[in-house]
Amino acid sequence: MAVSDNLRSQASNSFLVRTRRSFDHSREAVYAAWVTPEIVRRWLFVSPSNKIISVQIEPHLGGLFSVEESNNEEMIKHWGHFTRVDPPHRLALTLNVPKHFQGESRIAVDIERAANGCRLTLTQTEAAPENAERIWQGMFDVLTNVLKGRQAFERL
Repeated sequence: MAVSDNLRSQASNSFLVRTRRSFDHSREAVYAAWVTPEIVRRWLFVSPSNKIISVQIEPHLGGLFSVEESNNEEMIKHWGHFTRVDPPHRLALTLNVPKHFQGESRIAVDIERAANGCRLTLTQTEAAPENAERIWQGMFDVLTNVLKGRQAFERL
């Protein structure tokens, strides 16, 4: 189930997107999907038209976060640093993707226990593309498939 808030202040051009997703998996499994390169490369920033070239994850305070993708032979870099690492329930990081948006974004991921697994709340502030909420929900669809052992774009 997805719930979201998407607000942009016209005066300051500041941005806030908050989106939630429930998973039928433990907090530990969902947290691992954010910090394990072999899992990250299967869902984060993945689309039917791109290929993930490299993933570097150093899940500690100040550690590097980097994903490089090739999309129609164009290289797109996503990078930042971890600003909070509190397994298995909270991650925070900066995110830069100059090809998609100007400035540095701040991402907070909170993972709570739920009756049948866990609930993830992602908050993105500062900078992001206009369609950030839709992009995150699409990636969470892929993550759901990956956690269930399916192909990335298999129907849910």
